Amino acid sequence: AQEEGGDAGAEAQGAPPAAVRVGEVRQEELQDRWLVIGRLREARRTRVAAEQARQIISVKAEEGDRVEGAKTVLAQIDDVAAKLRLDVAKARLEEFEAEVKENEAALESAQRELDYVRQVLASGSARQKEVDDASAVVQATRARVAAAAARARTENAEIARIEDDISRLRVIAPFDGVVVSKETEVGQWVTPGAVVAEIVSLDPIDAVIDVPESMVKNLTVGDALLVRIES
Repeated sequence: AQEEGGDAGAEAQGAPPAAVRVGEVRQEELQDRWLVIGRLREARRTRVAAEQARQIISVKAEEGDRVEGAKTVLAQIDDVAAKLRLDVAKARLEEFEAEVKENEAALESAQRELDYVRQVLASGSARQKEVDDASAVVQATRARVAAAAARARTENAEIARIEDDISRLRVIAPFDGVVVSKETEVGQWVTPGAVVAEIVSLDPIDAVIDVPESMVKNLTVGDALLVRIES
């Protein structure tokens, strides 16, 4: 009886109960995961060309250089002749503006003379011919003012055109990116349309992935995709 009791006590002590982990039960839709191969492609690529025909005097961008759109100068075309033309045009403009001021002063004087003659005519101390002559002087002087002002406007337009030509002698990066190809060197003569450098954008970059037709039905616009890129 003692032996039977001892066996029963050992059996009652036995192995400890197993640990139990409790968690929340949720119902979700599981998505299959597919591995497909693709390629990265720059969103923008351009071959930047010269707009003026002249010699390259400096190249400021090499292959691999990062560039800033509308700021980084890729190459400088000789602008000495254009700047000389600009100086001449500005000198002519100063002459025309001085001529305008001189004729405006003469017009003021002629107008005062006309007003005086008209007053004298009203008092009976002048003849109509004197009024007519003074009026003719006013009209002629006013015409000289208008002609000088027109020449000044024309010269202003010429200055703007030359300044635009000078700005186009700097070949500037059109957008942020990196130079992947340099197509010119210092001393080279370029013509309008001659490529100076090729640039590709770095941000954003498109990922072009070829998805099998059998998977297309499982994709919707806005889905998040995991892209792995080899170093």
